[in-house]
Amino acid sequence: VQVWYSVGSSDEPPGLTGISHALEHMMFKDAKRFTRQSRTDILKDEGGRYNAFTSADYTAYYEALHRDKMELAFDIESDRMINLQLRQEDFDKEIEVVKEERRLRVSDRPHSKLYEEFYASAFSNSPYRHPVIGWMDDLNNMTLDDLQYWYDKWYMPNNALLVVAGDVEIDEVMQLAQKYFAPIPARKLPERKPHNQMLRHVERNVKLTVPAKEPLLVIGYHAPVVGRADVEWHPYALWMLTQVLSGSSFARLQTSLVRGSELARSARASYSPFSRYNSLFIFTATPQHGVDIDAVRMSLLEEIEKIKTAEISDKEMNLAITRSRAYRVYKQDLITEQATHIGRAETMGYDWEQGQDFVEGAQKVTAEQVRQVARQYLTAGRRTTAILVPQESTPTATAAGGQ
Repeated sequence: VQVWYSVGSSDEPPGLTGISHALEHMMFKDAKRFTRQSRTDILKDEGGRYNAFTSADYTAYYEALHRDKMELAFDIESDRMINLQLRQEDFDKEIEVVKEERRLRVSDRPHSKLYEEFYASAFSNSPYRHPVIGWMDDLNNMTLDDLQYWYDKWYMPNNALLVVAGDVEIDEVMQLAQKYFAPIPARKLPERKPHNQMLRHVERNVKLTVPAKEPLLVIGYHAPVVGRADVEWHPYALWMLTQVLSGSSFARLQTSLVRGSELARSARASYSPFSRYNSLFIFTATPQHGVDIDAVRMSLLEEIEKIKTAEISDKEMNLAITRSRAYRVYKQDLITEQATHIGRAETMGYDWEQGQDFVEGAQKVTAEQVRQVARQYLTAGRRTTAILVPQESTPTATAAGGQ
């Protein structure tokens, strides 16, 4: 049982970054019918488990338990949707937990810090520039009133999606939804303005020098997603481009940078075709020990240029299609993944069946269309490059960005 709220870090204004994630933490405190302890105890007694996650586009809560106890999840989620008790003493403790989480996951991890700087530079006017966990200065200045404001603004049934997956009866699910959520009043939602990244056609570069075990290269290109592209099939071709480049051990980046020239220990391309706003087509690479990271960067850029003009063989396309089909099948293996697929798609404004059919649409893309999107989107004016340079002797981190 999952409840998804259509609110995430991309909705946060400057000064309130991280508030969606901080509220997620507070949602596990006391509500009217369930205290934090009673909620934990009863789920443990029933052999269930529960958790939550926050992203740029959504915040979701879930319970996994026996179908005979499904009503318990409805009771818990409806209670904290309307009856959350936000108390100062709970907030004082939990915000310190959030700040420590930021230290452990970002500040003390060079690769995470590089990605944070990378996104902040690439998305100069898109809300995707904010880290989901928030900037530390904003966390230091966050108040209980801020959380109450965010809760009142976004946590309501007309901004929530209920997803139930498993061996259940639809009629029973509908009856429980009516019983527990219908009494909660709907409220007017804030107007959400478009926030797509404005293309400035200026290449951006970030260099992060910190104590680290190994260097890292990240190169991203601004690219559209499904439903936001000027040409409908472009996101499908971009997805297939990732499969040709790094979808298998026989893909181009593996055969050229990893096993061919042996410049890199790893190299891959990634792209998510679904998000609320336009996103990035990203390359990452880790050099072999002793190899200069700039040599890896130059070789990777050469491969990017090759894909724009060199023939993509039928074998490469067939392998990409096979990998895409396997990806779709594996994503349906777990009940949790089935529910999450539906929730993620619907919360970002897509029809869940649109996401289900995406792989089939991608399989209709031609090799020439793959080259065409490479030529159109993998250009210097859309590019942001971030490089992590290990520095063993200096204990403090420095970050510099340029254009």
